[in-house]
Amino acid sequence: MDLDEEVSRAAIQLLGKEPFFAHVFGSISRRASEKINTCGVSLVDGGVELVMNPGFFLSELRAEGRVAVLKHEILHIVLGHLTRWDKNRNQLLQNIAMDIVVNQFVAPWRLPKKAVTIADFEVGKCFAG
Repeated sequence: MDLDEEVSRAAIQLLGKEPFFAHVFGSISRRASEKINTCGVSLVDGGVELVMNPGFFLSELRAEGRVAVLKHEILHIVLGHLTRWDKNRNQLLQNIAMDIVVNQFVAPWRLPKKAVTIADFEVGKCFAG
């Protein structure tokens, strides 16, 4: 399987059901890297870049999961998470919080089983002293 081909297939599926997100996706530069475990977006040179681990994207995800992951990353952009990131705060907690927010809006696409959702946290237990 070719990463570019599979990303294109996922983008076409997204375009068919959710053209707004596909339009945003069209403005993002993309590159492959094994230095990242899954996928992620970041600000680079005045634009947005999507970095994808080919092993994760091609081996661990099926077609619907690929679309879900693309929409997940696009939602980080749409919700302004890239400009809210604070290097002086706990980065793991920021990432979890932002992923929980984003993952509430990924439907109708099914998230990978490893995805963190609000259902993973019981109210009152997470922040109990």
